[in-house]
Amino acid sequence: MAPNPITRSNPSFKTLTMPQPKESKSQSSFKGAEVGINLLTSLFIAAGLGYGLDVWLETTPLFLLMGFALGFASWLRTIYKLITST
Repeated sequence: MAPNPITRSNPSFKTLTMPQPKESKSQSSFKGAEVGINLLTSLFIAAGLGYGLDVWLETTPLFLLMGFALGFASWLRTIYKLITST
């Protein structure tokens, strides 16, 4: 019986590896949509809460700007988690 070419001990033999499956267009589109939806929800919720505090406390748009910054930071954190998970 002939030796199995996959398991033979030959220094010039290269190991066979399976190619990684490519991302489909729908998966790429979904990730793009996820980024946009995360941006909008993070900004609207945080800025909306900041605006509500400004109206309630009768202040300048201080809390609105703080909410906007907090929402943007939250979006960046979400994007970082999305990038590092793949």
